[in-house]
Amino acid sequence: IVVYDATVRYMNITRRQAITLRMVCSCAQHTSTLNQQIQTPKSTVKIRFRGQEIAVPYGTKLRTALLKSGLTPHSEGAVYINCRGIGSCGTCAVEISRGEVEPSSWTTAERLRLNFPPHSAPTNTRLRLACQVSCMSDLEVIKYDKFWGEGNCPLPDLQSKPASVAPLGTFEFVLDPGATNDSNGDNNSPGGRYMDTNDRSQKP
Repeated sequence: IVVYDATVRYMNITRRQAITLRMVCSCAQHTSTLNQQIQTPKSTVKIRFRGQEIAVPYGTKLRTALLKSGLTPHSEGAVYINCRGIGSCGTCAVEISRGEVEPSSWTTAERLRLNFPPHSAPTNTRLRLACQVSCMSDLEVIKYDKFWGEGNCPLPDLQSKPASVAPLGTFEFVLDPGATNDSNGDNNSPGGRYMDTNDRSQKP
């Protein structure tokens, strides 16, 4: 009451106007706090892929995130035969069923490759190339059957991780500048770590 009386006297306004002014200022401060929280990205995001859940640095290319976590967006044969991230082979095609990636729509490489056989309408519209998109939130990712991932049947959940998903080692990521910051290929990337969240023995 004392604060309101002082405000009324100083600003020559009614007590009701003073209360309204305080409510407006409080809402503005709350909105500013929310905007700061929204603009501050997570250090890591979670990816759910074929029954496995991993945590990776925010903004990581999806292909890099999966490979460095011991998973792969490629089918079994395409692990060895793929373009290593140019976006020309189309074998890393996946569906982002939940979450946000950047860019939000097809890149030029995706538009060219996902409209080229064996990819075709209408099923191609649900696909993104893992080598072309960055992880901007928690994601759920689906891999479909066939060599290029152009099938209609989602691949089954993995009971364990494949023995080898990056046969060329660091050369798998030569076209991803962000991956070069991670010299050891595991848990050293700035802004976050690659972590298998299914393994409770690991700590973030």
